[in-house]
Amino acid sequence: MCKVLRIARSSYQYAINRKFSKREAEKQVLSDIIKSIFLEYKARYGSKRILHELQSRGVHINHKRVERIMKENGLKAKYPRKSHGRYSKAAKKDAQPNLLNREFDVTQKNKVWVGDITYILTGEGYAQGPFRQGL
Repeated sequence: MCKVLRIARSSYQYAINRKFSKREAEKQVLSDIIKSIFLEYKARYGSKRILHELQSRGVHINHKRVERIMKENGLKAKYPRKSHGRYSKAAKKDAQPNLLNREFDVTQKNKVWVGDITYILTGEGYAQGPFRQGL
């Protein structure tokens, strides 16, 4: 097998006979505890909350180590989506009526004036024009 994998026999023997270090054994125990806490709280706890839970259980550990162990095990908390502004019928009611109906062809000068003021910040935020969505 060493010939097929093109590795030295001594490297193979070292890998098979190697014992876990104290640090690796500790990391495995911490991983199991962190996974159980993560699943206990339905994958809603992030590294900070898990750190506080570990400390309340008497396990003192650095927050960076908790983050690293969670990342290595693929544990990522589910956070609720942020709520954005909702559509309001009251805002639509206050809007001015559309007198042009997108008919921009005019026969006389100074009959129709159009403009875009979506770049102006008002007390309600930026105007939500067709080109400024998502601001």
